[in-house]
Amino acid sequence: MLDRSTSTLEKATQNGQERLLNIGEMAKSAGVTPKTVRHYHRIGLIPEPERSESGYRLYRPRDLLGLQHIRYLRSLGFSLSRIKGLWGQTDGKLLKQELRSLRQELMAQIEALETRVEKIKTFLQENTFKELHRSLDIPNVEAMRDIFKHFL
Repeated sequence: MLDRSTSTLEKATQNGQERLLNIGEMAKSAGVTPKTVRHYHRIGLIPEPERSESGYRLYRPRDLLGLQHIRYLRSLGFSLSRIKGLWGQTDGKLLKQELRSLRQELMAQIEALETRVEKIKTFLQENTFKELHRSLDIPNVEAMRDIFKHFL
């Protein structure tokens, strides 16, 4: 993906001249769909580019770089709203803070998943299905029938 987008970026800036990209070229180079690019415009994540006389969006190489940055942040697990909050920050402090926060969230999720895996492992090693009902405090079928007899 990076090789493809880098070559597109190089082609777009050959001889010191910027060649404008259409939405399909830009999307393909960044590894997203044109629909995704339009969605990012709608939610204000990326600004609308200039347009051709025919109304087509025309992107500059810097727009491609911005889209690549968004894609990278998404791959790390950032939500679009979080990315929008980071957009335009130049000192990097907020990004580091957000990365630390995301790391803590992911570590908590890992811990929760490990706990669930251990519970399943324990059940598979030690319990039968009837014991599962007892350990979860679920009434057995016979007890449920007795309860419903009173209502029927």
